[in-house]
Amino acid sequence: MPWKPVSESRLTSIATVGTRVVLRMRLPDAEVEAGGPHHTDVIGEVVSVDDASVVVNGRRGEVSVPRARIVLVKRVPPPPVRKPRRPPAAFDQ
Repeated sequence: MPWKPVSESRLTSIATVGTRVVLRMRLPDAEVEAGGPHHTDVIGEVVSVDDASVVVNGRRGEVSVPRARIVLVKRVPPPPVRKPRRPPAAFDQ
């Protein structure tokens, strides 16, 4: 199935600075292994948006995604808050 970039109006209405999003981007042909995935996801907070790219700050740091490679954009909720692990209960002997 041929891919097409996400529409400009959808991208600009959702990917605004400070919004947490998931962007699905098409990988460059040189990075696609035979039989491997053609897309990858970037999840995080939008840091900047310009005519050429969208910069997202995720778990692995800032990632600049070329706008022409974005095929899906969606708002996502904040990451869940992890509860601290409780130490193991002490056994009475």
